[in-house]
Amino acid sequence: MADSNDDHAAKLVEALLPAVTKAVEDSIAKRIEDMDKQVSERLDGIASKNDQLLTRLHREREGKTSLEEQLATLTAQLSGDTRPKEVVLSKIDARDPRKYQAAKKQAAELGVGLRIDREATA
Repeated sequence: MADSNDDHAAKLVEALLPAVTKAVEDSIAKRIEDMDKQVSERLDGIASKNDQLLTRLHREREGKTSLEEQLATLTAQLSGDTRPKEVVLSKIDARDPRKYQAAKKQAAELGVGLRIDREATA
């Protein structure tokens, strides 16, 4: 009788194995697909946030003057010599005729030179 139960169980396992295997494969494939979608969404979010942070950092760096420039300005203000040594115009602004003429006029009025900063971006 034990042999007949074992035989019956073996036949049952043999009959159900393809269906169970297919269901497990489908379930695993669905989980992998869902996880792939989640990872893609997270990576897109990380890339977007990275772009935002880099843009903000770039804007902050553009707006800040260097420590040496700040120190020179402060020293000049403390010593009472607030007259500029030169008028500085960025390369991009120098391409604008109105800005260039205004800077040239300002330099002439102050009696100082006009310098075009080729490294300035804005």
